[in-house]
Amino acid sequence: MPGETLPPRPGLLARLGLGTPSCGLALYDCANSAAVTSVLTAIFPIYFVSVAAGDLPPALATQRYALATTASLVIVAVLAPFLGAIADVRPVKKRMLAAFMALGASGCAALFFVAAATGCPQRRCWSSSMWA
Repeated sequence: MPGETLPPRPGLLARLGLGTPSCGLALYDCANSAAVTSVLTAIFPIYFVSVAAGDLPPALATQRYALATTASLVIVAVLAPFLGAIADVRPVKKRMLAAFMALGASGCAALFFVAAATGCPQRRCWSSSMWA
């Protein structure tokens, strides 16, 4: 009919079914999981064994890497429910996000200072703590 306007056409993301927040979160989780898995299993172990623990036998260096990774994951598993409850109850989500983002970025940046280990256990400890 003349003078009648059509309803607005949904955007491309909505037409593809990607406009909902839960779908965006699922796509983010998929990409993040792939990135973390690649770093945890392929990239960082080689760096740790060859640089940070270069003076150790490869089997011992891999064992120490596994121990540091396991310890950090246990700490996250223990603290996550408490930190999640705090974030749900108090209005601190953005501050917590910023604090943990800064902590993670600082840890990654501090890996710059890890030199090749030459019999120095402090360097291995430094590298493990920065990774965790």
